[in-house]
Amino acid sequence: METFSDDHGNGRPPDIPGCDPVRRLGGGASGTVWLVQPRDGTVPLAAKCLLPGPAGSGAGCHNESEITQEWRILAQYDHEHLIRVHDVVPLDGDGGSGWALLMDYAAGGSVRDIVAARGPLTPGEVVTILTPLGEVLSYLHGRGVVHGDVSPGNVLLTAHGKPLLGTWAAAA
Repeated sequence: METFSDDHGNGRPPDIPGCDPVRRLGGGASGTVWLVQPRDGTVPLAAKCLLPGPAGSGAGCHNESEITQEWRILAQYDHEHLIRVHDVVPLDGDGGSGWALLMDYAAGGSVRDIVAARGPLTPGEVVTILTPLGEVLSYLHGRGVVHGDVSPGNVLLTAHGKPLLGTWAAAA
């Protein structure tokens, strides 16, 4: 059974307005990602819960203006192989510390997770992933945008195996 935990060490899932946490999907330097179920009955979403902190305070810390700027940039772009960000919301509880980006949930996991679980991808799988990835990067680059972190952990798959480019490190 999966247990709740977060990067703050208090053992509790994030308190996201209008959503119930289902399970922790993963985490990294910038925070944790949770599967959440909106209380309005719509499809589950992934919530990237970002650690708070002043601008320039180090890796993994974000301030409100950086987060809302990233969300505004992400919301401008729509491509079938780009993860869609729906909203940015403040986290409730503990004084409202932190923010969450609500985005599409990629039920197939990441390429990193697949390779870790079963080993290298087949040549056919590589082509199936890299061709759409090239299309979405061309789309972004044609609009003057740089992703900044194309890596196996940021190439996500839908439940049907459709590749999506996930989280951004930089956007210009």
